[in-house]
Amino acid sequence: SQSASEKNFSEISLSNPAGAVGAPDKNKEPGLEASTWASKASVSLPVTAPKISAVPSACRIAASVCMFALPSGPSGYEYIYIPRSRRLKYKEVCSSLCTLGVDSSRLLDINFPARGVIGVLVHVQYADAFKAKLITASVEILDAFDPLDPDNVADPKYAPLSTHELANTAAVLYHDKCLQALQFLRPHVAIPVGHFFCEEGWISEDEIPTRTTLTNATGGSLFKQTWLLFPSRLPTSWSQIHLYGSPVAGTYRGSMDVSVLISPHCPYAVTQIPMPSKYALAVKISSLRIVCSYLPPTMPTHDVLHVLSSIPLTHDIILCGDFNA
Repeated sequence: SQSASEKNFSEISLSNPAGAVGAPDKNKEPGLEASTWASKASVSLPVTAPKISAVPSACRIAASVCMFALPSGPSGYEYIYIPRSRRLKYKEVCSSLCTLGVDSSRLLDINFPARGVIGVLVHVQYADAFKAKLITASVEILDAFDPLDPDNVADPKYAPLSTHELANTAAVLYHDKCLQALQFLRPHVAIPVGHFFCEEGWISEDEIPTRTTLTNATGGSLFKQTWLLFPSRLPTSWSQIHLYGSPVAGTYRGSMDVSVLISPHCPYAVTQIPMPSKYALAVKISSLRIVCSYLPPTMPTHDVLHVLSSIPLTHDIILCGDFNA
């Protein structure tokens, strides 16, 4: 007869024929062994497919080709005016024109020069194609529209003005629209468009944008967010004054910094003016004082007021910078 110990061993062997003594129970909650780094690392993560670069669109390819092509064909710009049935936003107009098959990348500006009118600025080489899209969609083109017409001034506050005064007001309002359009155009486009506006008599020659770089500046330049940390300096022969920024965690750069570069050919003496705030850099150029500040959006209101109150407001001071707070 079997002894008690042999009988127990025999029962265990029959219940676990593979001999896997101490095999974990699937229904058992994971204990301390499941929280170790080895067990976490053994978990297989789902395999993600590698990102496939999007195929560039025909518009992007055409834009890239234009960068390396000599200018050809007619040059110039044209505003095309079309009616509108209600008050619209820029995005609504652009989206609706795209629905009609218009290439939105060719639309340089969209404005609203009068009640019920939309003005669309395009290059003359795209004007015919743009008009063809409008005609196909049965959209009327207002060829006789004059943006300087006194009747365009519909604001009731101008009602007491005479016809001559309304004409001047219409010119001023459209002048402001043109300057606003130039602010949102890229420099290489804004300059020729500015010449077009000047030729039409909408802006003056002095208001045409100019391309300003370190190579043609004769005085100095103010920069914000140069990302420099003490004692770094920019690789240039120009004199430099820096308000070094605060270090950004996890990076090798700063933030909230302001820099001044002074050309060797600057005809005026430039000196730094001490400021009690770490958010403002002040310099004196000839008889003018320039204060450049960077106020981050996260700055509390009382700190903003403290910085602004520390700046002396006199007739010879110029304020510039980012006032985001």
